[in-house]
Amino acid sequence: MNIENNNFEKRKEILKVENLKVSFYTPVGEVKAVDDISYTLHENEITGIVGESGSGKSVESYSIMGLLQSPGKIKDGQILFKGENILDYDKKQMKNFRGQSCSMIFQNPMTCLNPVYTIGNQLMEAVLVHKEISKKEAYEKAINMLKLVGISNPERRMKQYPHELSGGMRQRVMIGMGLICQPDVLIADEPTTALDVTIQAQILELIKEIQEKNKMSVILITHNLGVVAQICDTVCVMYAGKIVEKGSVEDIFYNPQHPYTKGLLKSMPKIDSNENERLQSIEGTPVDMLNPPEGCGFSTRCSQCMNICLRKEPPVVNISDGHQSKCFLHIKELANGR
Repeated sequence: MNIENNNFEKRKEILKVENLKVSFYTPVGEVKAVDDISYTLHENEITGIVGESGSGKSVESYSIMGLLQSPGKIKDGQILFKGENILDYDKKQMKNFRGQSCSMIFQNPMTCLNPVYTIGNQLMEAVLVHKEISKKEAYEKAINMLKLVGISNPERRMKQYPHELSGGMRQRVMIGMGLICQPDVLIADEPTTALDVTIQAQILELIKEIQEKNKMSVILITHNLGVVAQICDTVCVMYAGKIVEKGSVEDIFYNPQHPYTKGLLKSMPKIDSNENERLQSIEGTPVDMLNPPEGCGFSTRCSQCMNICLRKEPPVVNISDGHQSKCFLHIKELANGR
């Protein structure tokens, strides 16, 4: 676990998401996929965004990259990159931002790499679109990037097609494509989901190593808390489109406050646990986003649910410096009265 006493508030802000709301308008109603979330990514920091499938993690990242497709729409909020709201960018500004300033690694490299173009062509295209350099310089950059991400014999790999590489090597190529323009921010959306455990560890180690070397900021989207513990500095826990808790890795793992965060941690296998000890799952099913509950989204699954939780949206409560939780249980008068 990445345990450091970092003073994040003194670091330079790179990306700031403020009160972001994203909805999908379907024939049967509005789905509030991202509902009023806010967080800050600092320079040289890795922030993990965790939660179950359908909690809004990937939608939020597509919103940052300007890749949100119909019927999705950003309803409200700001996404500030170095103080500029990227939601106000025109097509040319967005093209420069996407790739040069911010890049993204997607879940499945086989669906993201073009099967009819060689690895070399795709890497070179990624840099030629954003940089005014010659094809020879682009080729050299691509070779160097393949070396950086740990691919041996890069000259040979440049001539190969995606299907000729293993899953781990394809993911390394995707990381190389994301980093070839040396962005300030890298968004990694479930970068190890389709890989076996040993390759997962190698990919995470690679992302951490390159992040430290390039002083880059990373948003890591995952449902795997073990991954977060391994490389992240700060964590945002999402449920039903909202951030229910955020803080440093130490805060979330050693002092979790929200019932959902506690539930996620209890469902994780532990090395020192008794062999007969069973993992605890979170009871119930994820919220129906078309018909969410009136109050707290987690109320129907929460063992500590109070009457007020069913009626009102819980407030954000400051637990400690940089540690926040969205729950009525932190308001003593209510918790005592229940």
